[in-house]
Amino acid sequence: MSSLPNEHFAIPKGSTVLVTGVNGLIGSHVANEFLERGYNVHGTVRDLSKSAWIQDLFVKQYGQDKFTLFPVIDLTLPDAFEEAIKGVAAVVHVASPLDWGTSTDSLIIAAVAGATNALRASNKQPSVQRFIFTSSSVAAVFPQPEVEGIVVMAAHDSPSPAQWYVAYTASKTEAERAVWDFFHKDQSCRSDLVVNTVLPSTNFGKSIDPVNQGHPSTSSFIQSLWNGTDLERLKNIPPQYFVDVQDTAKLHVAGTIFSDV
Repeated sequence: MSSLPNEHFAIPKGSTVLVTGVNGLIGSHVANEFLERGYNVHGTVRDLSKSAWIQDLFVKQYGQDKFTLFPVIDLTLPDAFEEAIKGVAAVVHVASPLDWGTSTDSLIIAAVAGATNALRASNKQPSVQRFIFTSSSVAAVFPQPEVEGIVVMAAHDSPSPAQWYVAYTASKTEAERAVWDFFHKDQSCRSDLVVNTVLPSTNFGKSIDPVNQGHPSTSSFIQSLWNGTDLERLKNIPPQYFVDVQDTAKLHVAGTIFSDV
């Protein structure tokens, strides 16, 4: 990917890319892929002090002034990305609520608000040429054949924390729908803004910093099985495909920089 001449890229090397949720499993690998390819990265996290490790990691690997952390405490606020988005050429919105104890409706509302806020901020910022949204394969196909609409309806009918997977699925479905609704229907959407979505299935693979990051998101499934802990949560997950998180990160980069995507 990095061997192509710079003129083949919609976003040239040396540009700055905003990655939301940069301390997470996918977000951290997305940022790392961009940095490896000569891009600068703005990363958002909720708590700077808890995520200082990723700043230290990337400074050690790529030097000063390549990676900058920005605090975004609440993704649902309309001006949440006002500072982090300044001067960036592309936005990769990875961050999404994944709180096992949150009600279904709250999870959906937060996911939709976060996605639309990031897209609206991108649309408002003239320097942003591309917006990439991290969706999920379950936003397109839920593993229950021939049951139309089950994702959203089941989520609203089953607010129990035990049904967290269904709630998460619904939140991704509604958030991606909101992204495309804005892109296709909102008259304020810039004609020169390219929007792409990435729909991976369950992500496994290595943590970018196991000591400080631990095993976040779906990488914790393997840890739970190994330790025999939190198994009740895993029982609610239907059989599905999986992908290595580093491959998912490369897909985000491809959707950002390749002019024919």
